[in-house]
Amino acid sequence: MWRRLKQRTGARSEERISAPMVAVLGADAVWDLDSGCMTRTFKLKRDVIAKRHEKEIAALFSRGR
Repeated sequence: MWRRLKQRTGARSEERISAPMVAVLGADAVWDLDSGCMTRTFKLKRDVIAKRHEKEIAALFSRGR
């Protein structure tokens, strides 16, 4: 897949395609109204989610080093 993206028309040699970062959260990590992770208009409260999952987020970014 990465080779096909690199060989596409108009691709630059300095262009980098990084692998996506994914964290698998447990079944108790529900983002809904009751957990306080969503507003009544179903928008995610990013600050609440970031605080609740700060260890997982830190682990994602420390892998790339």
